[in-house]
Amino acid sequence: MTTDGRSLGGAVVLKAGEAAGEGATGGKVVITAGVGSNEDAKDGGNGGDVVLSGGAALGLNNMTDAGGDVIVTAGDASASFGGSLVMVSGYSNQTSSGEVTLGTADAGFYGVSGNILVNTGDSSAGESGSISLSTGDAVKGSGGDISLIVGTGNNGDGGDLAMVAGITFDERSLGGSVV
Repeated sequence: MTTDGRSLGGAVVLKAGEAAGEGATGGKVVITAGVGSNEDAKDGGNGGDVVLSGGAALGLNNMTDAGGDVIVTAGDASASFGGSLVMVSGYSNQTSSGEVTLGTADAGFYGVSGNILVNTGDSSAGESGSISLSTGDAVKGSGGDISLIVGTGNNGDGGDLAMVAGITFDERSLGGSVV
């Protein structure tokens, strides 16, 4: 802890080793929560959580005193593919898999809630990446719903729901369709 003006709190850096040999792979950083290994059927063990949190900002300037970010970035590559970012909920042997929740927090008294941006990168040689939104197949039940809902407001026009198909500059091809 530091109390000096304009100072920074101490950093924690976890960095795996470099591998410089031909065909070598840099070291992994693995952070795994503890196993709840008690197998009692009435109330056995629970797995521990892994919590990554940006630092809280307790300053009172609503323009400059922002909370710390949580940034997760896959590895860059000089020649082959960049690393993938994979987020998958947990599997259950007997009941339901876990949820994946992606959202922004509610706004404070004077603010607006944050945006969620989902996009693929530009492509310099071929098609750009796709975005696929789908629900799973079901056995003994119906397939899951997909809901696109614009939030309600109490001042001004309602928000738009825009769906725009792809444009092509190839004179021999057709633009995409909204089906």
